[in-house]
Amino acid sequence: MLAELIERLEQGSGADRALDGDIALALGMPQAYFDGFDTDDNGRSPFSGFKEVDGPECFFGRPEWAGGGRSWVAPAFTTSLDAATAVIDEKLAGWMWLKRSPLVMTVCKPSDDDEFWADHIEARASSDCRALLVAVLKAISRQ
Repeated sequence: MLAELIERLEQGSGADRALDGDIALALGMPQAYFDGFDTDDNGRSPFSGFKEVDGPECFFGRPEWAGGGRSWVAPAFTTSLDAATAVIDEKLAGWMWLKRSPLVMTVCKPSDDDEFWADHIEARASSDCRALLVAVLKAISRQ
């Protein structure tokens, strides 16, 4: 699963909400949706907020609507460095990241010995966000 996501990140460019959602699912993130079509007794559609769900019946931000107007909420992995660094904080505690050059990002697990870079993963993609997430997913897949 992660290998396919890595390939999609490396080959694509720009924002991709379907990919963002697939990454969120693969990482086991809580699934929540915005349901804008709930109506009250008068037929009005008030904002009903976010709800926790536990099934694959809807899609993360994909263009099509499913399940009565529900749309998954997922971090914008393909366009946000903050989203990728949040995954590092949660899944790779103690790891660091850095920008090696334009469109090349590295994650590494610091060590106490002289081989500081012994455990590092470098990745290249069409944007820094995508490159960092590729490196992060590769690191997760090695654990």
